Amino acid sequence: MQNAVNMTSDRLGRIVEDALSEVYVFSAQDFTFSLVNRGARENLGFTMEELRAKTPWDLKPTLSRQEFLDLVDPIPCSKGFAPAWNSRRFTKGKMARATTSGSICS
Repeated sequence: MQNAVNMTSDRLGRIVEDALSEVYVFSAQDFTFSLVNRGARENLGFTMEELRAKTPWDLKPTLSRQEFLDLVDPIPCSKGFAPAWNSRRFTKGKMARATTSGSICS
């Protein structure tokens, strides 16, 4: 049974990593990124190691930490819910426009 769970987890990891959409997972405690899939990393120009030290507001220069927290605070945690918002964000060395999805539910 544990082997089947591990195989399913590995398959899900590959699906997320290879997804065409950008996927960001960050801690609900300190908001540092714990997972950013390949498409997002390539678009941003950052490595996963670099992103582990960043937060969503580090990538969005027009939004302060408090503004981000105010934005996500009323979002209810429910299965399958992932809020989306349009934003300008920093990529390595330039600014880009993107639709961002995220979830603060752990």
